[in-house]
Amino acid sequence: MHYHAFIEKLRQRLQQPLPGEAAQFKMAPERRITMKEFYAAKHPDPRLSAVLICFFPDRENICTWLMLRPEEQGAHSGQVSFPGGRFEDGDIDLQNTALREANEEIGIDRNKIEVIGALTSLYIPVSNNLVKPFVGFVQEKQPVQKNEVEVKAIIETDIRLIMNPSIKSNATFNGQHNAKINAPYYNINGHKVWGATAMILSELESIIGDV
Repeated sequence: MHYHAFIEKLRQRLQQPLPGEAAQFKMAPERRITMKEFYAAKHPDPRLSAVLICFFPDRENICTWLMLRPEEQGAHSGQVSFPGGRFEDGDIDLQNTALREANEEIGIDRNKIEVIGALTSLYIPVSNNLVKPFVGFVQEKQPVQKNEVEVKAIIETDIRLIMNPSIKSNATFNGQHNAKINAPYYNINGHKVWGATAMILSELESIIGDV
């Protein structure tokens, strides 16, 4: 499908009801709590956060950016994620958070990004973050540059890879305090993408499947 035709169909799909937790939980770690369980348990107020899924054309391919976090970076050290972070006082809203963080972490010019919708919010127990994933695109591939403090590597992936079921598998990961967590993952360019990012990708996969 031509890039701009894909974007327009994706824009339309994001205005319709989202697949939600049913899609997210296809790639959820074991013992993962649902949002209903989260609210019932009266957890402390979560930190509001946002991430950006930004599509770009690369020759005949439709791609997006992920990033590998450094090993020493807290609860999500060494994991693959979308660019993003916590809401700050200077942010107008969570969409602004996603755009600001994408600029700070991988250097995308926020003025060239058009946001076309959002996915289902996701609670991350280990860091007490409630994350809103936003979806946007740029007209042409942008130069990117990693933040040397926050990003170990920038990962480009074609959406056809995300849609390929052969890249999914299961493994045991080290969680907080060296807890062992069994979880499904996507193998993207040699990186095992699991946890919240895999759950976001799973809902995105479902939506792209509709497109």
